[in-house]
Amino acid sequence: MRICIVHDELYPHRGADCIVVINTAAALGRSGAEVTLATPRLWRGHQSAEAICEHYGVRPSFRLVRLPSWPPPSRRLRWEKLAHGLLGPLYAALQGFDLIHSRELVPLLAAQVAGLPWSFETYRRHAEEKPWLPPLTRRLGLERAVAAVAHTPAAAADLAEVGFDPDAVLVARPGIDPERFVPRLETATARRSCGLPVEGPIVGYAGNLHRQKGVGDVIDLAAQAPATHFLIVGGHPGEVREVQALLDARGLTNVTLIGNRPPADVARYLYATDVLFVTAIFNNTFAGSLPALLPLRILPGTPLKIYDYLAAGRPIIAADQPITRDLLRHEHNALLVPPRDAAAAARALQRLLAEPDLAARLAENARIEAQQYTWEARGRQMLEFFERRLAQRR
Repeated sequence: MRICIVHDELYPHRGADCIVVINTAAALGRSGAEVTLATPRLWRGHQSAEAICEHYGVRPSFRLVRLPSWPPPSRRLRWEKLAHGLLGPLYAALQGFDLIHSRELVPLLAAQVAGLPWSFETYRRHAEEKPWLPPLTRRLGLERAVAAVAHTPAAAADLAEVGFDPDAVLVARPGIDPERFVPRLETATARRSCGLPVEGPIVGYAGNLHRQKGVGDVIDLAAQAPATHFLIVGGHPGEVREVQALLDARGLTNVTLIGNRPPADVARYLYATDVLFVTAIFNNTFAGSLPALLPLRILPGTPLKIYDYLAAGRPIIAADQPITRDLLRHEHNALLVPPRDAAAAARALQRLLAEPDLAARLAENARIEAQQYTWEARGRQMLEFFERRLAQRR
């Protein structure tokens, strides 16, 4: 089966969407599909496909092509995404692919108009975000899609609400690559490799440093637990400087900022921690042409970091929200605390540090839980579903 994945981001990129797309492409390729990932061509040079795969820690089991893009991307108005959305389906049609797969709406609408077989993937709940949308989307013939892939059951129900055939909707969660977590490093070994203090407890957070992502919760918890060291992995240099300024303003010296690291390198930082922290996320924002022009309500999905947290086998403290309850269960693989309650998070942290048996039980349950969420299993699940759906259409 020949699949063309059309994605309008510029690789390598630190966004979670790129992590999902490139791991999905690799997993589908390892499962037996002939996969091409079509992205826009950079205007100022680009890395090789091998270097990009190494950055994300994936084996190159797919082909990466870069299609001409125009105009050059700007920081806010990414109009080249529109051009790529139209050129991607044209490329797929000329190359005779069996299926066009994308997270983006423009290429799929183009494929729909042209009568090309397509499938959609999303973590979002579009009908819940925009109640006015379903009456419009149901007129677009979305039931003719080969498939729609949702990251969670809630997103799957939402896809049916906006007009997809429920029988065409598959729930396929993102996951982890177990090879990235081998060998399992001892805490002291991991700390030395990361240049961190060997003695004393460390709480870790990995992810973007946007205010909406809750990095302020980490700072508040650090203020509540001055005897504990905190490790923050992620963020571009400008964001790191902003967070450091906040730390300086509050006189906090127990936080280490690492900055953005390649996904393939994150595991050793997680192994260096004693506890991992999931912040509260109430809203989500991202750059792009449409969000820059229109006020959009974008609900957060299940944080991708949770899968890595589980695989690291560390006890987790998480804000108790629907997006975390999807994977984390209180007293089983995590301690859930009220969102934006630093005092409650500090009490949970103190409990984990004072009760090693509890911490060990939560950590082991987390590690076992992660084993069912792998990119490899997701690739097989998606490919089997695509093949069955295409056979039904024929």
